[in-house]
Amino acid sequence: MTAHLSLATRSPLRLFIPTRCGAAPVDPSDARQWREFTDPSGDVTFIRSDYLAGAHRLTQNLRSRSSSPTSQPTAVVLQIEVVIDRDPATARLALGGEPRRVDHGRPTFQFVGSPAGLTGLVADIYIAEVADGVAFVPLLRAQHAQDICGDVAARLRRRGMMS
Repeated sequence: MTAHLSLATRSPLRLFIPTRCGAAPVDPSDARQWREFTDPSGDVTFIRSDYLAGAHRLTQNLRSRSSSPTSQPTAVVLQIEVVIDRDPATARLALGGEPRRVDHGRPTFQFVGSPAGLTGLVADIYIAEVADGVAFVPLLRAQHAQDICGDVAARLRRRGMMS
């Protein structure tokens, strides 16, 4: 119940995809290399971490450094490398069993599973205040970020987490 109370006072959940279709951003920290799928509302800082506790720590550090009573807080967006398919086993098969990463010089959280699982992960990231949103980076060229983002956004709307 507490999560729903805090959701009312938080800025809306934000979703991003790379501006170049089928390619990861060259510099993932550069906001110009991302296209917001949700309504833009303020500044954004993109973060990467290969585990959620690390992402939460980064978010808290950023918020503590930029906290000003008069300014709107900067939204913190976690980048997630994704492979999705109808079920997790098929997604793992699509990945080919080989660990794959987009090399940005820093580990990035990775999700391999179903659309429902990815939606649950995004909801958990937002509710637990790990980040204010996510940026999807497809690991497979055949998977389009816009389709992934659109599916997740529709599922989040049905859950009442997005308008």
